[in-house]
Amino acid sequence: MNGGKQEYRKAIVVATALQIPLTLMFAPMTDGGQLFQFWLVALAAFWTGYVLIKWKRPENPTKLDLIYIRWGIIPLMIVAPAITIGIWKLKGLNWE
Repeated sequence: MNGGKQEYRKAIVVATALQIPLTLMFAPMTDGGQLFQFWLVALAAFWTGYVLIKWKRPENPTKLDLIYIRWGIIPLMIVAPAITIGIWKLKGLNWE
């Protein structure tokens, strides 16, 4: 069942090819770290999802699993600001 591991590896290559440059882009932004916090929430959500997928199906990923691993960071980055702002509000912090 080496095919599943190979498919995971190919998907991870795409994911990291997206995530490394984006991390380097968001890290130095001078907005007080807000965009970087959004990015970190998206990364945490993505890698949590990846670990759950690998745990549930270590040898046989579904097509949806592989799509998530390759491209899941993009929709997560879209919803990350809302999640991050919600967390800030629960903590009593102002996000502006």
